[in-house]
Amino acid sequence: MYYELCYLTLHVISRTWRAINDYDLEKWAFAVALFCGATSNDPEAGPRHFATFWVHSTTMSFHHLSTYNNFSQPTSSLRMSYLIHGSTSHTGMGWVDQVPRSGKLFIGGLYALYQTDLIRAAGITHVLSVIDYDPALKERFPDLQLEHLHIRADDHPNENLLQHFEESVKYVDGALKEVDQERWNGEGQEKESGGGGGGVFVHCAMGKSRSATLVVAYLMWKYKLDAPTALAQLVEGRPVCCPNPGFQEQLKVWEKMCQSETEDEKKKIYEEWERTRFTGEYWEWDQRSLKANL
Repeated sequence: MYYELCYLTLHVISRTWRAINDYDLEKWAFAVALFCGATSNDPEAGPRHFATFWVHSTTMSFHHLSTYNNFSQPTSSLRMSYLIHGSTSHTGMGWVDQVPRSGKLFIGGLYALYQTDLIRAAGITHVLSVIDYDPALKERFPDLQLEHLHIRADDHPNENLLQHFEESVKYVDGALKEVDQERWNGEGQEKESGGGGGGVFVHCAMGKSRSATLVVAYLMWKYKLDAPTALAQLVEGRPVCCPNPGFQEQLKVWEKMCQSETEDEKKKIYEEWERTRFTGEYWEWDQRSLKANL
């Protein structure tokens, strides 16, 4: 327990410093919530502290928390509704949200993954984690045989998430095909056993940027959509989704890669982006995004 607390303390300090530099109060709130929940015998401590810190964060005057694109961030009233209703599911921002018109594909945050009753209720059988530490699924679900793909990536515009798009979309697609096979019998009729055959859950820490990016990449690849259309479809089911500006640029590159006719052409597009891509501090990405929108 001592070493676990030391690790959690360092993790909170790290996340707090990163949040201050990135103007991301939600990361800070989540880190504090994890610490409070892990160091208390009260199982509700984590959610309670998360809600408290989340509401406090809305009173902070960080104007950099404004959108990176045309989709709006959650408002103070929306965050306050968490305290009033106990969740935000009535606003389309629940813990586990289904991606519209995409079968049994779900998206959410790490805390949703740790609510085992929600995962069981959704019938999740496959998990795609895009987070920079081990989510410890085996410890959380010792009785479930969850298929798991873990992409280690940080939520920073400089992070090269594009290199994982191909693997991720094929994993999701294969998982959804398995789910569909379990759902239907050989005569094309839905099985009567219930449960729907399973589901695929894509998550990061907050279910906002990294997981949203991979889901958008999947929608683009599967349904031949452009990036704005795919993101708009996802936002219908989870309004909080907003890839960071670096991931948004990578989705534009992915759009070109999906339109390429050969693997060689796709490879050249990726290599050219990797060779010339912009990297910088968060404030530099802010300026870059503002100039792009002028």
